[in-house]
Amino acid sequence: MTIETLPDDVLLAMFTSYLGRSDEIDMWRTLVHVCQRWRHLVFASPGHLNLRLECTIDTRSREMLGVWPPFPIVITDYSDSMSGVDNIVAALEQRDRVCDITLDDIPVSKMDKIVPAMLGPFPALENILLGADDSTMTVVPDSFLCGSPQLQWLIFQAIPFPALQTLFSSARNLVDLHLSGIPRSGYISPEVMVTCLSALPSLGNLRFQFDSPQSFPNGESRRHPSLGRSTLPALRELIFEGIDEYFEDFISRIDTPVIHILEITFFPRHFYEFSQLSQFIGRVEVFKSPDHAKIQLLNGLAEASFIPRTGTNEPAWLLLGISCDERYLQLRYFVQVCSSSLLPFSDVERLAILGVDDLQHPQWGPTAEDFLWLDILHPFSTVKELTVDENILTPVAYTLKEVVKERITGIFPAIQEVSIGEHLPSRPVLRAFENFGSARGLFTRLDHPHRWVAG
Repeated sequence: MTIETLPDDVLLAMFTSYLGRSDEIDMWRTLVHVCQRWRHLVFASPGHLNLRLECTIDTRSREMLGVWPPFPIVITDYSDSMSGVDNIVAALEQRDRVCDITLDDIPVSKMDKIVPAMLGPFPALENILLGADDSTMTVVPDSFLCGSPQLQWLIFQAIPFPALQTLFSSARNLVDLHLSGIPRSGYISPEVMVTCLSALPSLGNLRFQFDSPQSFPNGESRRHPSLGRSTLPALRELIFEGIDEYFEDFISRIDTPVIHILEITFFPRHFYEFSQLSQFIGRVEVFKSPDHAKIQLLNGLAEASFIPRTGTNEPAWLLLGISCDERYLQLRYFVQVCSSSLLPFSDVERLAILGVDDLQHPQWGPTAEDFLWLDILHPFSTVKELTVDENILTPVAYTLKEVVKERITGIFPAIQEVSIGEHLPSRPVLRAFENFGSARGLFTRLDHPHRWVAG
């Protein structure tokens, strides 16, 4: 049997497999140039083969769209050049056919030409990523994409668009919503944000991140009493970056019965208020079964995360972070987190402490940070396994040295295993871990000299 004698359904299955292995949207063009039969079969199955036309800055859109059948249009542009912007605008004018838009890292001057072409309805649009290269562009008009009922996936980066409610009134099928780098001109109050989200019954993933503390108008971040909460029935993932007052107000207004992933990063403040957050976390059933926890000190970011047991393959975690460059402030924040009972650290049996090179202790000796480490580690009363990354060994080792010296039994009273990696640490660091292990009845593993276990 030769390929010419294969039945149409077999050929169609081969075409489907061929196109499914490629990320190139226009790969189907190769098939239609083979022979008349293949061309007819491909054009007769546009939905089955997911046939689409891609328009970029290099595509002569008006000419190309007039040659091919009226397949759905995918618009893509990652450039900062004004060259070819007319090709993008020409593709946007086919608003009834545009199904996917990716315009990322676009300069403001270019946005000024693109945004007017996106006012009004896009009835076939399913996905859009729109990202500006900075947050100085003018506020997007209310009629932007207004009337896009098929929209499922929306990402705005540094786009000032406070009129979300207008867009969402027709986009009720939205599943993924990412609003990052929200500038001051795009500020949306917690009350309005909840009103917008409550109109999206299928929303499963929500990410909204403000550009900086200056993104909040003076006085607007203060909490206001909420008369009731709106339920977001499908929300499984919530990621937020901003100030704690905003988030406290926001979560006081919502219920999320199926949430599994919660990531919160706050801007630096002298004091954090966690009352609403504590109640919110307490209502999440999946977060009540602890498995292990991590503390990470990174460049410009510090995080404490908690991984629960779910009994399923579905991922779940709870993360609290602070965007801050100064280590002392990072640790002071962790003291508040660990002492606030936000995360169920008192039930965790495995803890990992991670860091990066340039956050390492400059020398062996006491610093103001070491006193904070004692407060950070104190809540982990049930930890049995401790892993310390080689880049953060010195401050942890010095803290454990003080634990042994002062006979502080409340730090890791249940410990059964300590591991500090493969590399040989400095003599004071190694001695501190050895002395702590001895004080807790641990013994060095012969096959792993930097690991201490219960006898």
